[in-house]
Amino acid sequence: MKPIFLVLLVATSAYAAPSVTINQYSDNEIPRDIDDGKASSVISRAWDYVDDTDKSIAILNVQEILEDMASQGDYASQASAVAQTAGIIAHLSAGIPGDACAAANVINSYTDGVRSGNFAGFRQSLGPFFGHVGQNLNLINQLVINPGQLRYSVGPALGCAGGGRIYDFEAAWDAILASSDSSFLNEEYCIVKRLYNSRNSQSNNIAAYITAHLLPPVAQVFHQSAGSITDLLRGVGNGNDATGLVANAQRYIAQAASQVHV
Repeated sequence: MKPIFLVLLVATSAYAAPSVTINQYSDNEIPRDIDDGKASSVISRAWDYVDDTDKSIAILNVQEILEDMASQGDYASQASAVAQTAGIIAHLSAGIPGDACAAANVINSYTDGVRSGNFAGFRQSLGPFFGHVGQNLNLINQLVINPGQLRYSVGPALGCAGGGRIYDFEAAWDAILASSDSSFLNEEYCIVKRLYNSRNSQSNNIAAYITAHLLPPVAQVFHQSAGSITDLLRGVGNGNDATGLVANAQRYIAQAASQVHV
């Protein structure tokens, strides 16, 4: 079991991430880690359940980056790759895209908080966003147990102006890139910007999800819950009904989200 560290990110620019604190869990609350660094094979098998016709060139590029990230030796890269993969596959699962309103709200409230120093709106936005993430995890399981029905399903939607396409993309990515020196993030920025500028709503939704996921406080939540998300993707990749694993991942994500302070 890997220890949990307090991470303090020191602001170095106007859009550098503010300090993020996540309280430690007691030993019996911590989800198990990604076993043996095999995150790459886990997410690769999960991707097999997504029809290739649903993957644009940009999505294929993101998939390649995430599989490379998952092959790295550090836990942070593996955790980010696993959580991003789960969210993207979920968005590709529904036959009719939902919207990105929850993600856009998180992004805008975070960038507003960076500018003003007031993160009250951001904290309020986390509940709907992670609730949206939890709903989407159910779609991943449907790829295994009832894929035919997904063709006619509608992804989760909150409803907002522009369907979640209106948010401060550049300011968010300034904060993301300032929080890490990972070369993978520079690659992702270029591809996610293409998805953001796409006329396709599903591509827009995925761009918003990835951007929201990589905001430092949000990324820490997924870092803490990555073990349970890996369990879910492993179950899906093995062709099993992962209903229980979905509930477990939802619980750990909610638990980690409740511990965030900015």
